[in-house]
Amino acid sequence: MHGDFSEGSCALRKRSALIATLWSGGDVLFRQGIQFLTLALLARMLAPSDFGMIAMLSLITGVATVLVDGGLSVALIQRQEVTRADEATLFYFNVSIGLLLTLLIVICAPWIAAFYRAPDLITPARIMALGCLLGSLAPVHTALLTRKLDFATQAKASTLATTASGVIVVVLALQGWGVIALALHGVLMAGFMSAALWWLHPWRPHAGFSFQSLRSLTHFGFFQLGASLLDMIYNRLHTPLLGRLFGARDLGLYSQADTLRQMPGNFLGSMVARAALPLFSRNTDDPTLMRRGLELSIRVMTFLMAPIMLGMAVLSDVILTCFFGLHWQDAALPLSILCLASVLYPLHVLNVQVFYALGHAKLVFQLQVAKVLVGLLLLLASLPFGLIGIAWGQVMFSIIALCLNTWHTHRLLNYGSCAQLRECFPPIGAAAVASGLVLLWRYNGLPTLAPMLQLLYGGAVGAII
Repeated sequence: MHGDFSEGSCALRKRSALIATLWSGGDVLFRQGIQFLTLALLARMLAPSDFGMIAMLSLITGVATVLVDGGLSVALIQRQEVTRADEATLFYFNVSIGLLLTLLIVICAPWIAAFYRAPDLITPARIMALGCLLGSLAPVHTALLTRKLDFATQAKASTLATTASGVIVVVLALQGWGVIALALHGVLMAGFMSAALWWLHPWRPHAGFSFQSLRSLTHFGFFQLGASLLDMIYNRLHTPLLGRLFGARDLGLYSQADTLRQMPGNFLGSMVARAALPLFSRNTDDPTLMRRGLELSIRVMTFLMAPIMLGMAVLSDVILTCFFGLHWQDAALPLSILCLASVLYPLHVLNVQVFYALGHAKLVFQLQVAKVLVGLLLLLASLPFGLIGIAWGQVMFSIIALCLNTWHTHRLLNYGSCAQLRECFPPIGAAAVASGLVLLWRYNGLPTLAPMLQLLYGGAVGAII
């Protein structure tokens, strides 16, 4: 009887995980699709320098977005028992920080513009600051839904928010709003997402603020906040340096190449990682089961990720021509190199989720400190070589970061870098062979074809191989 119960419980968990992953995947797939379509339409209407202007603000707005949550929503997801006081405390904390950061950015906008020697940056900075306040209204709803693996409600909210914000921004760009339209995109997305979650989910902050709950949440959330903050700073540290040293156009080219190569990883990573943390957290008492889950996740994500990224690397020029226009061709080589850095992205995401599930937020923070130091050194060393050097620095960083992550996974689950790379080798090897043959075929038989036909034929040939 006990065995039947265990088997039934295991089957229920598998079904729950499958449903959660499918909803999460559908949500992220639709959202990424709409965002890509919006990005492609805007890229055809606007110049790289317009995107560069917005990228100049990405470090500030990104850090502000991380600070709004404070890492506490992850603490809410990870802990076994949650009280109403915990939920209300998280909400009031988020809104207070969101309001404070919004006012701070609005006040400091002239100094930000002066740093870049770009007076036209003041208004976009103040507009984008509103995203901090609007985004602070939803983390509790998202955390509670994630705890229950209810990605269906989140999918409905993100569908509404992504579609509405995308349509409005494209219409504004057609009307000649330029940089202002780009600045409004994130603000509208945050506002519609928060409104939709409040409409679809019944939670309201019934209890009052509790310092005891805040201390309890920050015990775990502080290190998660630090890790997320350091990760955000590293990922966007190049923006003030490129903007200051090379100007808005080069920053726009690099930032769009970076955004484009991150889309497949964001899709696959979000699809699996959103379900991985709550599911891994339920099996912290069984390291063998956690390792099996990590093995399967790595195998599936690499099987999907490697062909996409290596395919994008060999078809970067025609992808940019088809979707963004000829004025983005200078981003092709940086995009190809950055795609190589993303091949091992699944390993980074999943190892970190395991650390969080095991309650090692402090370890993730320590790892992020080490990664930021390594990344900063690589960035400074690569700056003299321009956009291409910075892109190759990202490839080196990906390899070093993998070694740092998997050393601790080996210690905790006896599943280190060699074992994980063995899982990755077959799909990466097959994708490398296919991409190499597509590259040879392109430069021997396809140059006379239209870019869209090159993309279709090259993609089909790679997939068949």
